[in-house]
Amino acid sequence: MKPSLKILTLAFAIFTIIPACTNTQVADSSMMELQAMKKANSSNTSPEEAILDAAQLYSKAIEDELTFYAPLHLERAKDKLNEAQKLQKKIQTQQDKIATIGAAFEVQTLIQKAYENRDTVKKHLAKSLAHRDVLLEINADNIKPKDFNKGTKLLSNLIKEMEGGFLTKAAEDEIKVLDFFAKLEAKTLKTIYLTNAEKQLDAAESVDAETFAPATYEKAEASIKYAKNFINEHYRDREGIKKASTDALNKALHAYHISIESQKILELNEEDAEQRTLYVETLLERINQAAKVENLTSLSLKNQAIAIAEKLEKQELTRKRKERSLRENEAIAEVDKKEPASLPEKNIEPVAQTQQTIAPKKPKHNSDTTEKALTEIQATPGNEELEATTAVTTATKNENENENENENENENENEKLKASAPEATALSTVATAEKTIEQATDKSQ
Repeated sequence: MKPSLKILTLAFAIFTIIPACTNTQVADSSMMELQAMKKANSSNTSPEEAILDAAQLYSKAIEDELTFYAPLHLERAKDKLNEAQKLQKKIQTQQDKIATIGAAFEVQTLIQKAYENRDTVKKHLAKSLAHRDVLLEINADNIKPKDFNKGTKLLSNLIKEMEGGFLTKAAEDEIKVLDFFAKLEAKTLKTIYLTNAEKQLDAAESVDAETFAPATYEKAEASIKYAKNFINEHYRDREGIKKASTDALNKALHAYHISIESQKILELNEEDAEQRTLYVETLLERINQAAKVENLTSLSLKNQAIAIAEKLEKQELTRKRKERSLRENEAIAEVDKKEPASLPEKNIEPVAQTQQTIAPKKPKHNSDTTEKALTEIQATPGNEELEATTAVTTATKNENENENENENENENENEKLKASAPEATALSTVATAEKTIEQATDKSQ
């Protein structure tokens, strides 16, 4: 007798579903139970102490999020802790006592294995865990809660497979989980970045942008479509997503406004058309308040816009040049300010020595005597030659009297750099006096 079609279909469904079933058993659970009972037989711990220790370990495991990293272990540990607490209330024989302690010990073993499974999960499912963290960062659990819960369940199934010891199967199934997370991330980002653009496109449709601004509307639609595709393919490129979504929003807004303005133009008569054009000129003039283009209205609307743009570009270029020049001057001033402090004293001494060596050993003339002679020369009314000669003789005599003293002073001046300026002044005065005397003598002759 051949099997009916219904039986074949049912059998196919059963064998298809079974491999996809999630693991529900902790690996080596029977072995853990036997080891706990064996330990209880040789233990001096009281049932109260064993249960208290187990309860504390369980509470700590909850705090350490082992319900996520080892849900099956924690579920079984909870059941065993409840079992131990119930057995404690009914202890009558030694076997009841051992059974109670054994159940509590099994809780401790399960918690220990749960921590081990956490380490295994973090090692083998690192990519899935990291992607889940990204989803939490972009608030996917609130923006797409159903999808996020589904993804979390898929990840939990992988963890349960690992609790059952099916590491190979968990690794194979992780590919599907990662693919789901990637799609969820892109879906969440599209909601975050494109919702406003899509709403604005709907607003453009409400003002008949498809009819009165068809070209602009098509560009807006294409921009939103491009942004969606970009997010699907480059969901980790946050800057690129921001740029594409901003462009989509701007184009949607553009379609909305162009549709409204187009309808206004279509409703104009001749007089209104002139007023509309003049209104546009006032808008350009407002911009021109910054550009300051003269006789702007002598140009067409197009050339008005070009003239304003060119003037503003020149102003911006000038501003940048001034800023650059200011920064350069500030940098130079800063260097000049720091430079003297950076020179060590030993580099300054040779300069002073060089100046001292160069200082000429010339007799220092008495500036007061020389100025007196010059005054007398200028006051001579008649015999200029005789009076000039007398004045020079007097000045020379006074200078000779101080010559030896001046030589000593010159030697001191070569040792002191500060004396160089007064000496130069004295020499200049003497040279001027001598030249004046010579001119007076020539004139008298």
